[in-house]
Amino acid sequence: SRPAGLAPLSADAGAALPANPTPSSSSSRVRTPLMRPLPPAPPPELLFKWLVAAIREGGAFVSSKLIRAEVPPLNVPGLVAQEGLESLEQIIRVPFALQISHQLARERNPGLMEAVARCGSEVRIECPEVVAFVAALLAELEGRGWCRVGADTDELVGSASWLDLFLGLQLGCDFGWMPHVTLIGDEERRSLFQPSPEVHNADWNHDAFRDAHEAIVGAAPELCESIDVSRFVQAYLVLLTRTFSCQSAHRFVPVADMMNHSCSPNATWNFDEHGDFIVKTVRPIQPGEEVLISYGRDKSNVRLFRTYGFTLPPQEEPCSSFRVWPSQAYPIYTEFLPEKARRRTLDLETSRIDSTTREALVACASYDCDPAAFLRALCRHFRKRYEQDPLLAPWLKRLAKRREDMPWSAEWWETSCDVEDKEPWLRRCAVRVKMSEYLCLTAHLEALDIESGAVLPLHCITAAVDLEALLSKALQAARAPPK
Repeated sequence: SRPAGLAPLSADAGAALPANPTPSSSSSRVRTPLMRPLPPAPPPELLFKWLVAAIREGGAFVSSKLIRAEVPPLNVPGLVAQEGLESLEQIIRVPFALQISHQLARERNPGLMEAVARCGSEVRIECPEVVAFVAALLAELEGRGWCRVGADTDELVGSASWLDLFLGLQLGCDFGWMPHVTLIGDEERRSLFQPSPEVHNADWNHDAFRDAHEAIVGAAPELCESIDVSRFVQAYLVLLTRTFSCQSAHRFVPVADMMNHSCSPNATWNFDEHGDFIVKTVRPIQPGEEVLISYGRDKSNVRLFRTYGFTLPPQEEPCSSFRVWPSQAYPIYTEFLPEKARRRTLDLETSRIDSTTREALVACASYDCDPAAFLRALCRHFRKRYEQDPLLAPWLKRLAKRREDMPWSAEWWETSCDVEDKEPWLRRCAVRVKMSEYLCLTAHLEALDIESGAVLPLHCITAAVDLEALLSKALQAARAPPK
């Protein structure tokens, strides 16, 4: 998995999970976008050129065959081969000392790290120390005139460190396509994504950002007075979308952070025993071709949109996901779960049984309730909302028609003429996210039917058949008497 994102670190690359979500949540809050994008004065192409030179001087290797450019089909900034690359050719190596990490943050700003640590449970986002560290550096660059119109580019860049240049490239990122921004304060967009839990997820994160910023600034006002909430959120989203996971730690790697995603990547990455970050090609790459990696081979459109703000064509999506927030299913939680388990957020996946789901099934059984009945009640409760969604009506109709002849098929899109792909970008994302969630709920319901013997596998979608084996083991483990 590429950039694993910030939170939750162990399970998903999505938004941070709440420690104590309440039945009423915080829906009464008035929310407005927190981001205030300010493009850097130095052109990104110049910053990239100077950044590569600076990290090379620090011991990094960046192939001279790579440039920063935008090429089809993605047409977004990325790394492109200007000369042919051979298979298994090493194209990037960045030493640990040139990566943004917890260790670097502690070394560069120990006072801020100690202040953040004192905040404790007041901060509900993951990696708040590194977020605060990056936010402080972004604010410092802004204060030094990096965002000032008419600033002397040569003066700014000439004395800049690799860290200045690296974060200077991030100053212009407004993340307007991310759900953390696009689903806040715009009722039309929010309505487009309803009934997806991702709307609630965006709200929760909005509140968590604001609360974390207030807590950290309050803990160290002399160190954080220049960090406004916009820079704080920007720092979080930069790290969420661009960090790479190394065991339990996360690293922000210059130059490598620019690589984009593909389901068929032509390059791969890893950390060696010294913590150096290495990128190698996996096949020959032609001049003008973009260098692409995988952000994770088991990430659904739900998780990709939540973490990176984009979705894949449905035929490329490897699995489906659905997030259950307690506040959206509280009567079911109350009926099936003991009180101590009623605050847990669940992640349903068709490719695996997430630890949050396993724990909920065990808690349900300990409460003398049937864990299969609990899961079935949840999935029915939520799936009903999608069946009543006008936006999904034509796609659900198409799926039902296809399943009349091929009951195992989950193909809801048109293969001969992909009308879905001609939808406006955000509407297309909404359809893909919600259809992924619908199929995840359907797969769980049909897997439960197979497990109970109510239906034969040949009458269920393929994902349900694959899921049933995993789900059956999880149910057996939950029902087993405690040792």
